Amino acid sequence: MIELISKVGSGVVAGIMYSLSSYAKKKDQEFDWVKFVSTIGFGAFVGLVHGSIGLDLSAANALLINLGAVPIVENVCKAIWRKLVPGN
Repeated sequence: MIELISKVGSGVVAGIMYSLSSYAKKKDQEFDWVKFVSTIGFGAFVGLVHGSIGLDLSAANALLINLGAVPIVENVCKAIWRKLVPGN
């Protein structure tokens, strides 16, 4: 169980680092919280698959990308955001 939590945590950290580095490289861009949270969610999902199914990290990432998990995670985050933040 500790190993699974560690892998999910690693996915979360990877999502944070990817989001922040993508934001930092673009000039005059507003910070998009929905993309930030969805990237973290995708990282956590990859970590969960990596830890629970036993796939190596690159295979878990490829599997989820091929299954269309990126837009699905982003759509779920947007739906939750719209419910929580009025006017969006």
